[in-house]
Amino acid sequence: MSLTTGRKLNLYQYKVNADQEMIDGAGTQYKTLHLVQLEQNKPQTETKELWLAAEHHYLPVRILMIDENGAKIEQTLTELHVE
Repeated sequence: MSLTTGRKLNLYQYKVNADQEMIDGAGTQYKTLHLVQLEQNKPQTETKELWLAAEHHYLPVRILMIDENGAKIEQTLTELHVE
């Protein structure tokens, strides 16, 4: 999967967890597919995990990133409008 930070574009490999997880986003339950970043033949200094809404075209519902210094950034969907 290709992901960008806005400054750079990198290619990442993810493992799909077989069990679907429920994520609560602003009072709405989303059945999600949980993706966990795979190590790529080098010590992993950063962690990126994605939870994609299975019933909403796999839109990201939650994103978790932990950098090499242990700083954690977590984003969770708070509202979804489709017109």
